[in-house]
Amino acid sequence: MKIVDDSTEIKLDLMDAIRRKYRFGKDVKIIGMFGFINEYKGHSLAIRALACLPHNYKLLLFGRQHPQSIRKNETVSYYTHLLQAKIEEAKLEDRVFFMGEYDHEAFVNLIAVVDVICLPYVENAQDGSGIASIAFDVSD
Repeated sequence: MKIVDDSTEIKLDLMDAIRRKYRFGKDVKIIGMFGFINEYKGHSLAIRALACLPHNYKLLLFGRQHPQSIRKNETVSYYTHLLQAKIEEAKLEDRVFFMGEYDHEAFVNLIAVVDVICLPYVENAQDGSGIASIAFDVSD
C-alpha cells in the first residue's frame, strides 16, 4: 500500500535544525521511532538495544501519547514514566529524546532522513504498519 505520493519532496531542513538544536555532530547516527508512544511499539526493546550500540547512536522518539491512554489527573502516563525510568537506569539520558508530534509533511520528511528506522513492534493483532509503509515509500 502506497501512503506517500510520488511527488513528495524530501527536505533536510527539519533534521538539520534538530541536529543543530541538540548539537549532534556529523558522526551521530540517528535512530528514529515514529507514531504513538504506546507499549505495543516496543520502545523498551529499542532502549535496551541502544545501550549495546556505540555512544554516537541516538534514539529519537517522534510522536505523542496515544489519545486512548490519556487518564484524568495523570501528568505523565504510566508507560512514559516507565520508559523514563528505563532510560535513567541505563544511563541513556543523553542518547534518548522525546521529540513530540509533527504534522504529516514533517513526519514523512523525518522518516525519510533518519539513519535507521526502528520498528520493534510487540504483537497486537494488527496486520500492518503505516510507519513501515511510509518508510518503504520514502527509502532510497
